Formats: sequence, structure tokens, C-alpha cells
Amino acid sequence: PPAAPVRKTAGAAPAGPGFVIPADLKPLVAVHTGAGSVSLTMTDDVLFAAGSAELQPAGRRVLDGLAPLLNDHPAQIAVEGHTDATPIHSPRYPSNWELSAARATTVTRYLIAAGVPAARRRAIGFGDTRKEGDNATAAGRALNRRVTLVLHLNGAPSATPDGSATPTRTPVARVCA
Repeated sequence: PPAAPVRKTAGAAPAGPGFVIPADLKPLVAVHTGAGSVSLTMTDDVLFAAGSAELQPAGRRVLDGLAPLLNDHPAQIAVEGHTDATPIHSPRYPSNWELSAARATTVTRYLIAAGVPAARRRAIGFGDTRKEGDNATAAGRALNRRVTLVLHLNGAPSATPDGSATPTRTPVARVCA
């Protein structure tokens, strides 16, 4: 699909093809562009309290600021939840996998409630498997606790035109050979 036009907003900064991040969100959202994608990363302290998947007021404000931008563009969006390697053992979140998945799901549901079409979303919990910083330092752990919105500008990888996932299958004979 063709890229949506770039919305010109006073005081905004470009984030990638077809996206303009409002200036007031720039300190709270790290923007990275890649081949065919734009990633918007927010640290967990902006969105959530420690050990929680309930959005804080500041997190809701950030997502409210991003929702119109996401509504105006046809990108497929993967909402990725990440944690540091510090173990969590709570009745609600037995491990970082559950916490990261719950955070990704919370952000996904919030964006859907804000009008971003559900068919273009997917929530993914990575736990502590994709670190950005060194888990041995407080600063590194802070980098690892994040939610990233990965906007696939040319559609989702391995997706059909209607946005539904198309599984990739490897024949058993090739795996066992």
C-alpha cells in the first residue's frame, strides 16, 4: 500500500516515512528507523509502575499522543514488551515472560480503544531475551525495561493482504534430514 502523507504539525519532529512525532513526546519516545520499519520505544517507567502492567497516567498521555499518528497510517504494528533480567515471582506474573506479554497486551488494548484498528496490531512478550543494555547495571536494566511499537511500513512480515498472519511451515522431511 502507498505510504500515507506526512502530517505537518507545528513543533513536531519527523520519525520516518509518513510519521511526525509531536515535539512534546520526543523526550519520552525514542525513534529508530530501519529498512521498512519505524520503531517507537518507551521505557517502562513512563508507562508502568515496577512489576505492573497497569498504565500510569503519564503512559496514557503518551499513547494518546501517538494514537492519532497510528490511526493515520496503514502500517502493521507489533507491540513488543521487554523486561530486564531481574526475576519477578508474583502471583500475577510468575516470570518476566508474563509481565512483558501483559504490558504488550495492555498497550495494544489501549491503542485499540483509542481507535487504532485491531486487525493491524499484534502483541508480543519477549521477557528479557532482547536486551538493549547491560543487566549488570541499573542504567542497562532501565534500557531493557521497555515497550516498543514496531511499525512495519510495507505490511507485517508474512502477512496476507487483509493483515492476518500466514504461518511459514518447513516440511518435516527437511527438518529431520
